[in-house]
Amino acid sequence: MQQPRLLVIDDDQAHREGMKVLLEDEDYLVDEAEGAEPAMRLIKAHEYDLVITDYKMQHIDGMELLKMINDYDPLLKVIMVTGYSSIERA
Repeated sequence: MQQPRLLVIDDDQAHREGMKVLLEDEDYLVDEAEGAEPAMRLIKAHEYDLVITDYKMQHIDGMELLKMINDYDPLLKVIMVTGYSSIERA
């Protein structure tokens, strides 16, 4: 069976790398991107099983990125994480 391929997107390098290490320890193949534009280049170049993105990022936030991903591939699963929790954002 082929390893599931995930893309982790976060403008915080420590968070991105930490998540990558944890997921690779669980036997996932993990790519990472610092923001929306490099993430979209990777999404167009590879087939991902799941995208994990931060909500609050510089330039293009997670919600805008989610719209970009849905426009490109509406079936691609996305999990959005944030340290800024609120009912409105949920």
